[in-house]
Amino acid sequence: QPINVSVGGNKTFSELGLSSWISDQLKELNITKSTPVQEHCIPKVLEGSDVLGCAKTGTGKTMAFALPILHQLSIDPYGVYALVLTPTRELAFQIGDQFQAVGAPINIKISVIVGGRDQVIQSSELTRRPHVVIATPGRLADHIESHPENITKIFAKLQFLVVDVVVNHSLPQCPKTYVHRVGRSARAGRFGSALSFVTQYDVVLLQAIEKLIGKKIDQLNVNEKKVSKEVTQVLVSKREAEIRLEEEGFGERKETNIRKQLLLQGMNEKAVDEIMDERKARR
Repeated sequence: QPINVSVGGNKTFSELGLSSWISDQLKELNITKSTPVQEHCIPKVLEGSDVLGCAKTGTGKTMAFALPILHQLSIDPYGVYALVLTPTRELAFQIGDQFQAVGAPINIKISVIVGGRDQVIQSSELTRRPHVVIATPGRLADHIESHPENITKIFAKLQFLVVDVVVNHSLPQCPKTYVHRVGRSARAGRFGSALSFVTQYDVVLLQAIEKLIGKKIDQLNVNEKKVSKEVTQVLVSKREAEIRLEEEGFGERKETNIRKQLLLQGMNEKAVDEIMDERKARR
């Protein structure tokens, strides 16, 4: 059931049903109140529900899944309890750091499985069965292909699977913004991934992104009939949200920020005006 995660928040973590040791550790980290995405997701995860959480960068999404995992893990800390898949090395290490910081009181064992590190050493880490494995899909696939039977045994008691992915509901106006969203690893020519929704109005933006990254973006084939069943409701909900934000003056602030970003990217004012006019025409 969809829930608006832009409202709420500010509850204590004890009120969300988390163990007292987690609340105490978060206080040590100067975190005392939950964010909206944490308030809505944590109780559902604790109930055992499958959860799809969508929120902007910096809103506490990692803690929204890490905290309930740590809560349950502390009850029976045995074997590989959770697997987190994330698109970039940078995000994998960031997620690992947050698990480590909060899970220190229960002596949590973390393994980050990403490219650029010795695969033999990583295999050794996995055989020791860390509590939480954070991996990029490509490197985990390498381990599965190399030792399928061992990997099956290692993840036999897995209780949580988290898939962390970048989703662009609309392509950003600045190609560099797209690269930033995918992750800093993509800037160095390494692997980065995102799922982007593209319309016929986005062709020029898509081409600009492809020019910047130096490659064609792969098209994901989908079942159009299934998509068409949902797209109307999505568009209606999106427009309703935009109207509410415009009433609060958000739209004007957003336009100002976009114009500023385009100018900082080196575009001249005429080109910026054309882009802004095109944005207005598409509404």
